[in-house]
Amino acid sequence: FPVTIIMYYRKTLDIGSIKEGMKAILDLSDVVASCEIRVNGQYAGILMSHPYKMDITKYLSNGKNEIEILVYSTLSNHYQTIPTPYRGEPDAGLMGPVKVFVYQ
Repeated sequence: FPVTIIMYYRKTLDIGSIKEGMKAILDLSDVVASCEIRVNGQYAGILMSHPYKMDITKYLSNGKNEIEILVYSTLSNHYQTIPTPYRGEPDAGLMGPVKVFVYQ
């Protein structure tokens, strides 16, 4: 059966007051593998390659917001410990820096 390695990141941010016309862009900068984004418990989408950016405006509320990132990694780290021709780079996860840009 296939093995999936998942790394879970969560942060609560106080966005303040969201005004009409505002935009909020989540910029993950660098991710090794693919990731799923959830904002306030709502599925926002999947990012699979650069640029790891997503408009999260419609998922935000005034005040505190919870952003969750689930990174689905490769088996590269597992392959570092066993004899195999499938070794790759052992980097995995959310490398960042992570930023949320809010603007008019």
